[in-house]
Amino acid sequence: VSTLETMPGANKTLKSAILHAKAAVMYPSHDLHVLITGNIGVGKNTLAREMYTYAVNHRGFAGDAPFITINCREQNVSPQLLMNQIFGCTRDAALKEEKAQKGLIERAAGGILCLNAIECLPVTVQDALITLLEKNTYTRMGEASVVRYSSAMIIATSTEKPDADVLADLSQRFSVRI
Repeated sequence: VSTLETMPGANKTLKSAILHAKAAVMYPSHDLHVLITGNIGVGKNTLAREMYTYAVNHRGFAGDAPFITINCREQNVSPQLLMNQIFGCTRDAALKEEKAQKGLIERAAGGILCLNAIECLPVTVQDALITLLEKNTYTRMGEASVVRYSSAMIIATSTEKPDADVLADLSQRFSVRI
C-alpha cells in the first residue's frame, strides 16, 4: 500500500483526488499536467511529492527520475531571470553566466517539475508556461528558433481557485485539476 492510499481522507473526502493523482502520474506519456489547489497548509506539496513517490514505486517513472521543486512566491527576481531559471538560456541570454544553462524543465526531464504558488508567476512566464502545457515544447531564452520538447510532468500548486483572475488563463491548460 502506497502513502497515497494511506493519506488522511484517502478513502473518503480525498478518494476522487487520489484517483486523479494516480491516473495522472501513471499516464504513459506523462503529459497530463496537474494543478492542485487548496488553502494554505492542506498538503498540496505533500500530495505532489506522494504522487512522485507513487509513480516511482509503481514504475510509472524510473527510480532515478528527478523531482524538482521551485517556490514561485520566493522568486523576487525579474521575469527574465525567472524565465532563464525555468526554461534555460543560451550563452548570449545569460545575464551573469558565461555559458548557456539548462533550465529546471530540462533538469526535470523524465520526472516532475513542481511549481509551488504558481499564481505568483509573472504574466510573461505564465505565457511561456502555457505553451509548454499545451504543446510540451519550450525554448530557452535567446534561442527563439530552437524548439525543445519537454519530457517532464508539470505539477503546479496554488492557494487560488482555478477560476481566479490570476490563474484563469493558466488553469485551463492543466489536464488534471485537484
